[in-house]
Amino acid sequence: MDRIGQLLKFIDKSKVGIEVAPYHSPIVSRSDGFQSISLDIFDADELRRRAEADPEVPDANVKRIEEVDLQGSAGDIADLVSAKFGDKRFDYILSSHNFEHLPDPIRFLQGCQQVLADGGVLSLAVPDRRFCFDFYRPVTELSEWLDAFHEKRQRPTPGQVFRGTALRSNLNGGGAWGALLTPVPTPDENIEDAYAKWQSMQGGTDVEYTDAHCSAFTPASLELMLADLRFLGLIRLETIEISQPNVFEFYVHLRNVDAAPSSTDTTSFYRNRAEIMQRAAAEVGNRSPIAWLIHTAGTQVVSTGSRLITAGSRMISGK
Repeated sequence: MDRIGQLLKFIDKSKVGIEVAPYHSPIVSRSDGFQSISLDIFDADELRRRAEADPEVPDANVKRIEEVDLQGSAGDIADLVSAKFGDKRFDYILSSHNFEHLPDPIRFLQGCQQVLADGGVLSLAVPDRRFCFDFYRPVTELSEWLDAFHEKRQRPTPGQVFRGTALRSNLNGGGAWGALLTPVPTPDENIEDAYAKWQSMQGGTDVEYTDAHCSAFTPASLELMLADLRFLGLIRLETIEISQPNVFEFYVHLRNVDAAPSSTDTTSFYRNRAEIMQRAAAEVGNRSPIAWLIHTAGTQVVSTGSRLITAGSRMISGK
């Protein structure tokens, strides 16, 4: 199934929904017959101005920019809907490559479940950190989301901006690549710029909003955080499915249900959690620089006690 088919797996033109930050490439466009409303931080005139000034945006795409119905941050989705539509509930929320930018993902997820009808679906397209410029940065942990939720973050932190720049990479000049490509990407040489930006953001001296990937995922690492949030009672959205990567992205579908699961069934939760954690660890190892070196050198890895010996590469890890 192609990416549009994946994203529209639980969406059709008979349903009413919200598309988050479609910019110049709406997936559920009203002009195509979908009953959708648009949420964006900018109004349509500003979006068109930015698109016209961007040489990478085709002229035809500028014409596809639709009027913005809800203007504001995606993290405020519940407040924006309430202010304009009252208690209205929607069948779906669709977001493509916005989720990783959110300073406070838990608040966004809670907002989505407030505005979705019972059984409504949140569908996401998310970049896989193994196949984009986030290659060298670690996956995000739930502790980071909890800190952001507690602090009620409205923008990326100086540390997140620094990490996104200092660890950024490219493959032949591109910021994203196919999952089947094996070459390891080249780190960008810009740590001085990252540090200078970090310094300018200290103490609130930098008043402009600086965008960044606040989170980085593999499919299983995100699955783990969503399962933990549901078990802890912070969200009631249940995972329908999380796909394997399609080129450089994967797809997440969550359903809004009446209540979070009972916390008494801890045995099955921890059994499932261990399985997800093992898959998450395997995903990170499968596309790490060390795994690539071993693969391309054709070496054989032998584990002996605390020593990891890679025959043929003369690489020894441990003591």
